[in-house]
Amino acid sequence: MLHLCNAGLLPDSFAVLGLDRLDLDDDSFRDLMGEHIRDHVGTAFVQSVWERLVERLHYMKIDMIEGADYECLRERLSKIDTHRETEGNYLFYNGDPPPASSPT
Repeated sequence: MLHLCNAGLLPDSFAVLGLDRLDLDDDSFRDLMGEHIRDHVGTAFVQSVWERLVERLHYMKIDMIEGADYECLRERLSKIDTHRETEGNYLFYNGDPPPASSPT
């Protein structure tokens, strides 16, 4: 994502909503992602590019089995839609290996 942002290939309406069971908020998720990205790209890390990307990163703790969390997810996506004008465009990626995930 950092390289796409640096190349100007991410629209202003782009946003990421990270989902997991970890007890994080947006800021701690952004800090964690920043650490991982810095470790991965090394000297290719550009602070000004990161500053454009980081404001588009969001996080939500979710229990994929608990049905009530899906309503919270819908509400969170709606808020991001309003703020980033994503027009309801979503891409879902489940990064859990099949043995670790339950039916969703």
